[in-house]
Amino acid sequence: MFTEDLSLLRGPPGRDGRDGRDGRDCDSDELEKLVEMIFNESKKSGETSSVAGTATGRSPLGSMIQITCCRVTLAKLEDIEEELDSHQSTSLKDDDVDDSPPITNVIGGSTYVRWGRTTCGNNSQLLYEGFVTGSHYTHKGGASNYQCLPLKPEYSTYSGSTGSVVYGAEYQTGSSIFPNAMEDHNVPCARCFAPTRSATLMIPAKRTCPPSWTKEYEGYLMAGYFNYKRAYAFECMDAEPEAIAGRSGNENGALFYFQKASCSSTGHCPPYIENAELTCVVCTK
Repeated sequence: MFTEDLSLLRGPPGRDGRDGRDGRDCDSDELEKLVEMIFNESKKSGETSSVAGTATGRSPLGSMIQITCCRVTLAKLEDIEEELDSHQSTSLKDDDVDDSPPITNVIGGSTYVRWGRTTCGNNSQLLYEGFVTGSHYTHKGGASNYQCLPLKPEYSTYSGSTGSVVYGAEYQTGSSIFPNAMEDHNVPCARCFAPTRSATLMIPAKRTCPPSWTKEYEGYLMAGYFNYKRAYAFECMDAEPEAIAGRSGNENGALFYFQKASCSSTGHCPPYIENAELTCVVCTK
């Protein structure tokens, strides 16, 4: 536990009169030299002493000094070890004490768009209600993803200069899959927030979520039509969609079509069914 470099224990010069030592280390050779110097000075003065060393070894006093110094050094190092152990123990006790207030607000959550609806479910919060837009299905440029625009926009500086245009999105169902006839009706949307769940997952061709996941809604996988210039991203349209009131004309801006699996190319039939509309589910955790 204690330091192995005794030079780190030296104090400032002259602190205790021992040439920069702080009393924690002990140099027996230097002390013996000091004693022999005193003996030689005394010898010049005619005094005798039994402390002088022989030519071949240490004097008895030198040996005693060495033993005493080692004992002193060992004792001081043991004191240092006890002090460091006590300090570490105190630090650990201080670290174990948590005076911070308990966490009451969970920071996180996840967002998702509920396509085709104006509300959220399963304890999710509605951030805003909106309507779906996208690039025109006949245009080559623009973007491939649909957007859920809020009902009340906030503009900054604008000039009306050259740029791309987004169009309202319509259902192109042509069938009775949805409970109400939705052909050509404009599509609403809702931006939702799940405050206690930090991940969002959309699973195509499923109606259930993995274990421990929360089901937000289920629906049908929709995107653009295969023969049009515009390619759209896959989205999960709610199984019970709503329509925007007063917007049922065949204006053909951005379009939503059911998506189906091709058995000949996927090679997974069964369990997939040729030309059957694919389902989807949105999950959070």
